[in-house]
Order: sequence, then structure tokens, then C-alpha cells
Amino acid sequence: MPPLVIVAAVAVAAGAAIAIRGQEQQKKAVKATAEFNSKVQENEAIRVEQENTENARRNRVQNRRLLGKQRAAVAKSGVTTAGSPLELMAETAGELELGILDANRVAQAKQTQARAKASLIRFEGANKASALTTQQVGTGVAAVGKIASMGAGAK
Repeated sequence: MPPLVIVAAVAVAAGAAIAIRGQEQQKKAVKATAEFNSKVQENEAIRVEQENTENARRNRVQNRRLLGKQRAAVAKSGVTTAGSPLELMAETAGELELGILDANRVAQAKQTQARAKASLIRFEGANKASALTTQQVGTGVAAVGKIASMGAGAK
């Protein structure tokens, strides 16, 4: 085999090795980025959950105060809490709790969305890494084919 063909074959093999190494580094970076971004989304879900829990607690405290003020106003007026005033306080309590439950439902939807996004990010990262593995194999096969072609042409 002529020396020039040998040099060319070595250069092709070295180029393929460098390309495969670069693809491996890119694959690791894709996986690390996907993992980081998915953790960010999971942390967002935790933050929303904690914020929702605290907001519900605060709202219930405020609601108890409001209901207490309502009872005090009714008592101050000299009206008994039987009948209409009692119904009004029960209705108010129900409306206030519904507000808390509505906020809870919205927060749970946000948590679910953040967790789903985290799963999607991981899935996309795995797919990109898999594509890079395929690209690495293609780079290696192409290099072997080119070297074989060069060897066959030199004879």
C-alpha cells in the first residue's frame, strides 16, 4: 500500500475517533442538561406545593377571623345566631372554603404540569443521547468504509 494511502487512512481513522469523542461529550452534555432542567421543573412543583399549603393555611386563618367578626357583629346587634344569621355564616364559611379548594386545584394542576414537563425533558434528553449514539456508530462505519475504499483503490 502506498505511503500516501496509509497516511490518508490514518488521518481518516483519527478524524473518526475525534468525531466519535466529540459526539460522546455532546451526549453527556445533553443528558446532564436534561437532568438539570428536569430537576428545575421538579423543584418548581415542590415550590408550588409548599406555596399552596402555606396560602391555604393563611386563608383559613383569615377566614376564621372573618367568621368571628361576622358572629361578633350578629351578637352585637342583639340578634341570635339561630336561623338566617346562622345560615349566612354557614354559607360564608362554605364560600370561603370553596375559594381555598379552587386555589388548591389550580396549584395541583401547576404541580402536575411541572412534573410532566420534567418527564418530557428527561425523555427528550434520552432520545437526543440515543440519536448521538447512532451518529457515533455512523461515523465509525463511514470511516471504516472510507479506509477500506482507500485500501481497495491502492491495489
